[in-house]
Amino acid sequence: MITWQEAHRSILDQAKPLPLQIGPISSSSLGAILGDDVLADIDAPPFDKALMDGFALSGDTSAQSDGWPLGDGVYAGGIPGKALEPGYAVPVATGAPIPTGADRVIPIERTEKINGLLKVKELPGIGDFIATKGADYKAGDTVLKRGTVLCPSVAGALAAVGKTALRLIPAPTVSVISTGSELVEPNMKPMGGQIRNSNASMLLSGIHRAGCLPKYLGIAPDCAQALRNLIAEGITHPVLILSGGVSVGEKDLVRATLEELGVKIIVHGIKLKPGRPFLFGITPGGGLVFGLPGNPTSSLANFDLLIHPALLALRGYRNPGPHFQVARMEESLIVDNNRPTLRPVSVCPTNFGYIAYDLGAKGSFELGVLTRAYGWLELAPGRVEIQKDEEVRVLVPELSAVTALLLQTT
Repeated sequence: MITWQEAHRSILDQAKPLPLQIGPISSSSLGAILGDDVLADIDAPPFDKALMDGFALSGDTSAQSDGWPLGDGVYAGGIPGKALEPGYAVPVATGAPIPTGADRVIPIERTEKINGLLKVKELPGIGDFIATKGADYKAGDTVLKRGTVLCPSVAGALAAVGKTALRLIPAPTVSVISTGSELVEPNMKPMGGQIRNSNASMLLSGIHRAGCLPKYLGIAPDCAQALRNLIAEGITHPVLILSGGVSVGEKDLVRATLEELGVKIIVHGIKLKPGRPFLFGITPGGGLVFGLPGNPTSSLANFDLLIHPALLALRGYRNPGPHFQVARMEESLIVDNNRPTLRPVSVCPTNFGYIAYDLGAKGSFELGVLTRAYGWLELAPGRVEIQKDEEVRVLVPELSAVTALLLQTT
């Protein structure tokens, strides 16, 4: 049995970024990573433009005590007429081009009209309320770098430079199978020894949080042929995650079935509590396969610690984690562990860093505890005594992708 750190290294050795694909930029591309630098084809703004509704002014104002004569207005989408002569003003709308000769814009609320002339209450400085041509970027500038994650603002920037298709590292599709004859779907009422399948929903949400595309394949009962059929479908995707059936019991059929289908098992069993039965393998086509214990805490601990970083690596992140944070314990804690442990804790940000609150977790079956946990406290094996306000290491999944984003390839 190996450490989780050794398992992590083995996984990242195999979790290489997916091949670049040329694809359209659409909502389904969100989470993909740009495979090339993106250059601007035009200046932005493409002309000097007004930043406020108001009036464009020109020239020295010392002789304008009676007011500024007004020319024809310029509005968004319009084209200015003749150049603005010194001592004159024209109405302009936000985003409209500034006439040649104008050197400032005054907001409309700082003016009034008297006898057809524009009276200025408070004169702005030269250049005020004007965005000059190319102030954002110029034609030929690098607007987006290779390695940038495609998010709403990036999609907007791509549209602004005329990019509707681009080479992308795609977000991988991650298939999920839950195993066990005792499972029923959440919309069914359990009968007898049945339980609802909560792990699939939990894992699908985690996959989405990692910026990947979740695909639920269903429940495989403890039947070799049924399990084989679902796994055969699952390994056609870049990643397959199975929940349950990875231990050594009579009904734990996952490993044998994977091997029958050509999956090479690289890791099976790690020194971690919870989550010791963790399994990792490679399909004949190079896809990643993960097997998780059926208990919710074990399953989520394995996912946050080992699978989430693998998914980010497939998406092209250079340093995908796991990224632990430093926190202070809100109260003292004494626990005995027979192996390295991830203990669910509540983690709250403050002005002075993170504070961790122990939740009194009793076992890996406690889904209720997980609803109040926002992180994992890392504990060494043996007797651990933590004092109030002592610094500890915590894994906060919600921060993991953000931290990795700051460290991605650029």
